[in-house]
Amino acid sequence: MNFLPKNYEAPRGSSSYMKMQQGENRFRILSQPILGWEDWDVNRQPVRYRFDEKPAKSIDPGKPAKHFWSMIVWNYAVEQIQILTITQSTIQKPIQNLCLDSDWGAPYFYDIKVMMSGESKETKYQVNPVPHKPVTDAIKKAFYDRWIELDALFDCADPFANTGNRTAGIFTRDETPVVEDEFALSDKAFTSELYEKLKMCSPEYQETIKSACEKYGFKFDLSNLPKGEIADKLAAAIERNASKLLKAVSE
Repeated sequence: MNFLPKNYEAPRGSSSYMKMQQGENRFRILSQPILGWEDWDVNRQPVRYRFDEKPAKSIDPGKPAKHFWSMIVWNYAVEQIQILTITQSTIQKPIQNLCLDSDWGAPYFYDIKVMMSGESKETKYQVNPVPHKPVTDAIKKAFYDRWIELDALFDCADPFANTGNRTAGIFTRDETPVVEDEFALSDKAFTSELYEKLKMCSPEYQETIKSACEKYGFKFDLSNLPKGEIADKLAAAIERNASKLLKAVSE
């Protein structure tokens, strides 16, 4: 007589954040990710910086800040809306490759399975897409029933507090943010004045902007940024950097 039922698995604890577990991790991405750099303070609390504001030095010199993606997902294992943060390049790169593959595209319309094996430095991840299918009404309802503001992570604030800046969900192609294949200029995002400000920034900072463009999947060109939300974010970043430089010069 067996002590436990056949194929028994201990239930996974409920959490607001998804963490990769040994074996299969299946999820559906429901929002555009925020990108940045993740460090940890002396109290082991995460400190996150926007993509264009990578710290010159990490809090612990022996542990450099890691590039992260954070997004809202549906975690099938616990049947719950959660925030998933990915710092592992061995997960990021395969997902990025799926985005660039015309047969798959942006991962809003199919599930992703991440198989985790090994421990510590021997941990390995295998990323596999699941054939396209629509998000269920139950998942949509769960998304709208829970308020999440991803940008709050940059301020060490509670992303589940209702502050009026809710992160949008993506369930249909009409809701998909345009971040590639759009090379017309945006008057708001890019002007000759802004171009001059970018030129005055350091080569290192210009390289950061170039990397940001590549992360979003479009060709870098100082004189021809894509239009839309992503260009606006890049423009705001350039404005902040240039303002800091001007302030430093005037003091």
